[in-house]
Amino acid sequence: MPEGFNRKFLFILFVFSNIAYAFVFYFTGELGGDFKGRGYSVELISMLISLAMVLFTFWFLAVFSWNLVSRIKVNRALPEVGLENWFFDFVFLLLAIYLVIYRGLFGGGVGGHVPENGGVIFHYVAALITPSWLVAIYLFYRAQAPSVLYYVVLLLYVVSGLLSGLTGSLVLIFYLYLTKLTLSGSSFSKVKIMVFFLIGVFVYPLFRIFKVVVIEANRKGGLSEVDVADLGSFSVFLEKGWVSAYFDTLEASFQRLQMVANQYFIIDNLAIIRDLFFIYDGKLFFENVWIYSVFVKRLGIYEIGEYSFQNILALAATGNGTWSSQSGFLGHILLNPFSGFFYLLISIIFMVLLSLLAKLYDKSKYLLNYVWFLVLSYFVHGWYFATVEVLQAFIVFGGIVSCFGLKATLNRRR
Repeated sequence: MPEGFNRKFLFILFVFSNIAYAFVFYFTGELGGDFKGRGYSVELISMLISLAMVLFTFWFLAVFSWNLVSRIKVNRALPEVGLENWFFDFVFLLLAIYLVIYRGLFGGGVGGHVPENGGVIFHYVAALITPSWLVAIYLFYRAQAPSVLYYVVLLLYVVSGLLSGLTGSLVLIFYLYLTKLTLSGSSFSKVKIMVFFLIGVFVYPLFRIFKVVVIEANRKGGLSEVDVADLGSFSVFLEKGWVSAYFDTLEASFQRLQMVANQYFIIDNLAIIRDLFFIYDGKLFFENVWIYSVFVKRLGIYEIGEYSFQNILALAATGNGTWSSQSGFLGHILLNPFSGFFYLLISIIFMVLLSLLAKLYDKSKYLLNYVWFLVLSYFVHGWYFATVEVLQAFIVFGGIVSCFGLKATLNRRR
């Protein structure tokens, strides 16, 4: 079990969701999650194997590997940026405003990237600094002693997530709240936490509806072009009624926490997925990273694969490879043992690097807790490309902190 109330809460939530939905899928006889309504039947033995694989993945990365990685000591630390340095907060306020504007106009993704139609300069600057990750790092770094500007940045971060349909930012903010309570050392009511959590759970479907509107608006080029009758969630409301549709959306929201359906689908359709991976020349995780893709395109070394493993999984499930479905490293090992173990090794190396950087930047362990959140949310679920962007953001953040720390040191010597 992870240490700290914040980690235990989130870990139990994810594990319980997978166990509960393993039984739900078996007794209903049909897979849910990304595969809901597609007629994929469920067998007991395969479901138990899938659940065991998922639970082992959570334990191995978020508990066992993390306990080893987090024990590595860092004897040095960068000078902390004091609360009196308002310009540091102002820099991240500008980044947060950037996120709101460009996610609203161009629908930038998880890293806050701007599509090339948003201007070449903005596109590559965003790819270089990955502003979404950078702002999230700042929110944990400054959480111990927040300023007024900090709360403005926090609000803008949530707004930017909603504008791009990334409702996962709400989970991050809730975890940040739990982390602050845990590390503050003061007593708090766990009943009160559960009440806040349940309120968030029952409000979350409304944000999911808003997410559908935003994605459709981005796809059609503006909110004015959206036909409400064409929106999936709203058409469901019109046909089934508000109450029924609300609880359908609530159930779908809970299913976002489970991975057991994805693991089951991989086991049950391994031959098909493997064939598709070779047919479409599946690309490696680092080919999603802009630095690598720009480099090979400019030098003309070779053509990048069309689909990642997550795209291939989505293609096998729905016939549409334009979206991604989570897999976990064990699912990848089943597809290709060599590349699967390679990805696992890369994940652990990145865990080490991120935890070392977190300790180098922040002695209060807020950033270290953020890294653990990333392990649970991205490493465990097999989102390898995101880990590269996070490492990139940590390096950029370290450069910013070093600049402000150096300036403070020079001022003291005068």
